[in-house]
Amino acid sequence: MTIKRTIEISADVDAALTRVAEAGDQTPYQVIESALVNFLHDTAETAEEARRWENYLKTGKAIPIDVMRAWVDSWDTVNELPVPKP
Repeated sequence: MTIKRTIEISADVDAALTRVAEAGDQTPYQVIESALVNFLHDTAETAEEARRWENYLKTGKAIPIDVMRAWVDSWDTVNELPVPKP
């Protein structure tokens, strides 16, 4: 399902949008949708990082780097370790 929204942009932004769309063989709609999806994803990640940082500041709990390295080193092995917890 799609929802139609209308926005106003400046002529300069519209010209840049048109250039980007043409360079990527896309429509302006595709460029805008992709940009919004990326923005929303980045915003959610930033909020999660801020929440984790605040939690660390409150509790002081963290995962030691040697534990993290061991976990990463175990990826794609038969002895893959579970995700470490603080």
